[in-house]
Amino acid sequence: MTLLRTTLLAAGLLLAAGAATGASATSVIVTDVETGNPDLGNVSVAGYGTPWTTPILMTEQGIGTAVVFCDDLNHTVNVGGPQALEYTVGLVTVDGTGKALSEAVSNEMGQLADIGVFDYDHHNEDGAIAAQAAIWGIEYGVAVTSTDSTIQHFINQDLTVKNNGKGFATGLIGMDGQQSQITGGVPEPAAWAMMLMGFGGLGAAMRGARRRQVLTA
Repeated sequence: MTLLRTTLLAAGLLLAAGAATGASATSVIVTDVETGNPDLGNVSVAGYGTPWTTPILMTEQGIGTAVVFCDDLNHTVNVGGPQALEYTVGLVTVDGTGKALSEAVSNEMGQLADIGVFDYDHHNEDGAIAAQAAIWGIEYGVAVTSTDSTIQHFINQDLTVKNNGKGFATGLIGMDGQQSQITGGVPEPAAWAMMLMGFGGLGAAMRGARRRQVLTA
């Protein structure tokens, strides 16, 4: 797993920027990827405390579910019931506070989303949590740490990511132009392309009854 993760760190696969243009607003369901794991608060972000650092699942009925990573430490997403969120698909050019991101920083965040999606799809949730923490660390230029030695190991790996020159990260951009959910490009690219073209209705499937009601990102 570590070798595959290191390979992704070097490769820095990104979703093609061309898929990020021309998409219209959409409504999606937001679900979390956890069912009450008590260990998710063990990542600390300097100046922000200990947010819940799990990636987010976005589900569209009849199309599928995408794993995405949040670029906003300050917003709250309700979990456990339908919630319509309006997004457009675009390039992640500002952080969660509306401050402009450099292309290099956004590029690194996109690579980390790729790594996190890969880890999640390969049942390495510690790696996915670390990728989310590292995204925030790079985005805001703050220290990110974990009391879990495995997560800390992955965070240390992730923070070595360098700009690979492939441009800004791709994300689902909130209608306010600020809040973004960064999409990884590793799993099921054909299915994700369908999601980009086919959003429209609300997804109904949730991932189990044992679920926290609020996700603070």
